[in-house]
Order: sequence, then C-alpha cells, then structure tokens
Amino acid sequence: MQNYNLNDSICFVINLAGKNMVNSIATSFKQAGYDITYEQWTVLTQLWNQDGRTQNEIASMTSRDQTCTSRLIDNLEKHNYLTRQPSAADRRIKEIYLTANGKELQEKLSEIAQQTIDRATVGISPAEMALCKDVLKRVACNLG
Repeated sequence: MQNYNLNDSICFVINLAGKNMVNSIATSFKQAGYDITYEQWTVLTQLWNQDGRTQNEIASMTSRDQTCTSRLIDNLEKHNYLTRQPSAADRRIKEIYLTANGKELQEKLSEIAQQTIDRATVGISPAEMALCKDVLKRVACNLG
C-alpha cells in the first residue's frame, strides 16, 4: 500500500481553497471598513435574493445548523441589518427581512466579493470554472 499524500487529496485541496476564499472575502470586507463576516454575508446574500425567508430556510440554504443561523441573525439584527417579523401565515414562525441598512450593503459587498473571486480565479477560463463548479457540486451531491 502506498503512503497517503494529504496534499494531493481532494478533501485537502477543497478545504484549503475554501478557507482561503472565505478568509480573503472576510479580509476584503474588513479592509473596506465593513464589520461583516463571511458567514453573515451568506445570510445577507440569501435575503438579497429573496427577502422574507424563515430562519429554517436560511439555515438550509447556507448549510448551517439552527443554532449557528440564529446567532448570525441575532448579530445582524443587533447591527440593524435585518429584522424578524411574525409570518402572516403562521404567527409562530418568524420571517427575516432586510432593513434599509441591510439593503444598502448589497451593492458594495457584492462588488467586494466579486473582486475577490476575480483575483482568486485569475488565469482560469470560464470553461474551466464551469467544469470545476460542476465537479464540486457532484462531489457535494454524492456525499450529501
């Protein structure tokens, strides 16, 4: 049996690329003067795409557990980026809505994130990126 080469394993490479991307986006936000974490940005992004989602929907869409999602929402609410409102259909359920402050972040944070992604993908063709994303989605699906 050959020795396992961690540095060549798909698990290691995916994790390294993911960590570097998350850290770069978070650093870019901070350097631009925004006190927003990568995790908080993923919640905001879901609401920018469709405001009024439930905490369960946000947790599912960001692949986080309920406790972590609740904490992220609490912190964003403290900074007046979003608010919880009772659902019209079921008052036990809270829907999460962006505030004006949360909506104002969309353009700038999206621009910063895209610039970071552009730096990360220099020298990679659109076809290569499409193939990479397709393969990674299949890996995730196989394990999910």
